[in-house]
Amino acid sequence: MLPYVFRATIGKQEEIWLTIGHLWKRLRSSLLLGQGPDGSDALGLILATAQFVRNIVAEVPENQVKAIESENDIRDIIHWLSSYYHGLDSRYHAATRMLVQMLSNIVTGNDSLVSSLWNSYMEFEDDKSLFPRLLVIPDKQVRISTCIFILNCVKGSHHRSLQLSVTHAGVRICSLLLNQAHVLFERDEDSENDELRLIIQIIGDLCQMSLAHSLWKSLSVEDEVITPQQITFLKLLDARLQEGINIDIKSNNFVGGVLCHFMEHTRASVSDTLEQAQQNGHPVTLDPRLPHIFEAIIMLNQCTISILLFEAEQPTSETTFRDSLLAGLHAIETIIECLKLLDMFLPRILWGKAQHSHPQPSRLVDSWTAADPAAFSYMKRDLVRLLGILCHRRKDVQDKVRDCGGIHVVLNLCVVDERNPYLREHALFTLRNLLAGNDENQKIVAELEPMGVWSEDGELKDVSGRVRK
Repeated sequence: MLPYVFRATIGKQEEIWLTIGHLWKRLRSSLLLGQGPDGSDALGLILATAQFVRNIVAEVPENQVKAIESENDIRDIIHWLSSYYHGLDSRYHAATRMLVQMLSNIVTGNDSLVSSLWNSYMEFEDDKSLFPRLLVIPDKQVRISTCIFILNCVKGSHHRSLQLSVTHAGVRICSLLLNQAHVLFERDEDSENDELRLIIQIIGDLCQMSLAHSLWKSLSVEDEVITPQQITFLKLLDARLQEGINIDIKSNNFVGGVLCHFMEHTRASVSDTLEQAQQNGHPVTLDPRLPHIFEAIIMLNQCTISILLFEAEQPTSETTFRDSLLAGLHAIETIIECLKLLDMFLPRILWGKAQHSHPQPSRLVDSWTAADPAAFSYMKRDLVRLLGILCHRRKDVQDKVRDCGGIHVVLNLCVVDERNPYLREHALFTLRNLLAGNDENQKIVAELEPMGVWSEDGELKDVSGRVRK
């Protein structure tokens, strides 16, 4: 970057800004009206001018104010370069990228300019909006520059972040960001990918502004339980938490609320299906939306666990996220009911074969689970892990689990299940937390007679003449 004194000195020469303003108008006329330089000459002038302006406006408010006067012409040039035809042509990508970087430098750090520009961009009709056009250009560097531009516009401003979360233009931008994140996830790109890292930061910053619930509602579709963009949103939120960055308490409560909502939906759906199947005596089709709900529950579970562990490292005297889960959201009852039903209709897998704990119900839905087995991976493991964290050093929670019949549920999960790696270990850890310092819970386990023995391969074998509960 050029020294500040040099940039400020250049900016004081009025002739430079008059020349640059005239040049932007000529370049706009050249591209849109066919008047003036054409072809590679115009692109070369755009690239050189944008690079010069980008360098002299950075962190110099006086220069930024002068440069923004040509924003209309610059926007029209970007609009032309990012059209469907030109956006696919790699010859135009360098000029487009430099213009985006220049606009970003013009407003970054100048709150009045960025507010004015962002407000106008959020009010544009779809065909006039720049960000959606730039985010679909098949050039990674253009998209990265656009993400940086968006991040610089909304960072630190609740109002502009709210616009990104709820306005038509803002939600369209978020949807495109989430679609691109999904593509990167499908390519197995990790969070070190520059583009993915920026998208995670944009969405994560919205959550830290207490806007997770607002964005979630904006991404919803009528009559749909969950949308693909919402699932990707949860993946990005989980990635943000995995970086060790906690989110706002309101966003934390949003995570817990949505988790309990989806678990309750699952409980009701599976319970109704099993009841119909038992009454009719033949297989009944489960809700086809459940695989997507299960995927969301797994992501929300991981987010919830990350928040709880983060909270445990920084204890506070205020009402905690765990308190909210246990009190208003009735998490314990919901988790146990879900685990009971999941154990009924999702048989554990050992050596590639189903091991039925409840033969009749599980056979009635085998055909459905076989259609998409990946949708059910990790469900029981993550739920029992969450239960173990919630009851850690909380006698009131230990007692509630006992009252809900949760101890027997956890004991039934102390088994090997290829669909739920390390299920047995997490169940044993949860059992340990349920028994620690709780005589009543210890008494229940002590009264149980052994119904099976562990084999050398880790499988629990039934004892002849005894039936496992």
